Amino acid sequence: MNEAARFEIYKKRLDGVCEENGLVYRFRRDVYPITLTIRPVGGIAEQLDMLASAEDNGYTSPDAAIVFSYRDGDISYKTANTFSIDDALFSRIKNLFKKMHFFWLQYFH
Repeated sequence: MNEAARFEIYKKRLDGVCEENGLVYRFRRDVYPITLTIRPVGGIAEQLDMLASAEDNGYTSPDAAIVFSYRDGDISYKTANTFSIDDALFSRIKNLFKKMHFFWLQYFH
């Protein structure tokens, strides 16, 4: 299996994780550094669901984001606005980004 196929496998896994948790993502590979931006789904119904579950899961702003990136070989992240996410989901997304980043670089170079 080549690197492009492996990249697609992890991309599909991220699709599933985001769908299960009411999130959307953007993987930017056309700029430096490569980034993965995670946001809550922005529709009205999803915002109402988010407000209903805020007591159990913590509040997340509708315009919140987590941006993962690699710069000089080190992974980092930053958040915009209030984004509540549990540690297990955060780690899962972070690990998927690591793998997608690695296989994209292997494929591209």
